[in-house]
Amino acid sequence: ALGLAIKECMERLPRQPRKALLARVRDGCLPDREIAASLRMKANTFLQNIVRARRLLAHCLERRGVRLGESMT
Repeated sequence: ALGLAIKECMERLPRQPRKALLARVRDGCLPDREIAASLRMKANTFLQNIVRARRLLAHCLERRGVRLGESMT
């Protein structure tokens, strides 16, 4: 059930934040600047999209009854 909630909430994210978050998950071992460049984003824009994606994902999951720790919100 948790995996399905995460998948559905990820799909609901706006395009750019979703793209940034998926790239971070996929390429997390790379520096943020490299991930941003691969997405043709400035590093600051990439980081703003990550913050936005995390916030929206956390709110979506909470609405579905998933309790998150302090570090996500």
